[in-house]
Amino acid sequence: MSDLLQALDWDELVGRLGSAEELEASARKAGALLRKRQVGGAVDLLRLCFAYVLGRFSLRTLAAWADQRALASMSDVAMLKRLKASADWVGCLVSELLAERCPEAFAGVHSDLRLMAVDATVVAPPGPKRAYWMVHTVFDLSRLTLCSVEVTDRHEAERLSRGR
Repeated sequence: MSDLLQALDWDELVGRLGSAEELEASARKAGALLRKRQVGGAVDLLRLCFAYVLGRFSLRTLAAWADQRALASMSDVAMLKRLKASADWVGCLVSELLAERCPEAFAGVHSDLRLMAVDATVVAPPGPKRAYWMVHTVFDLSRLTLCSVEVTDRHEAERLSRGR
């Protein structure tokens, strides 16, 4: 398990994001927590999301970890469905934190200015690393939308003009 995951103070994290009741309401509004059959609540669901990302668990390991800690009791397939359903909710939480801590990032939301995250990830086949591909993504942080995904060979550089 990741040291970062063990070091997290969940009560402090929930406090930074609002109260447990506020998280519950936002999760329901975003469609992440429509029924609580397998997950106790929004705080537990958020903990599962963090555990998946920070713990680098497989879905099967995450399901076992959650069951061991009495957070949720579900299969790896059900876990995947819950995590997928939580994506927009977690994006909204991040967007709210960004707007609170960095309001200038959202100053251009109603104009043509946008805050963009641009990334290039290397995908290399087994063997010599001379031949590889780049997966270029552009994400609009102010609108929480993926603008473009492009796969190129290693000769294409990252640039801000992608995704316009």
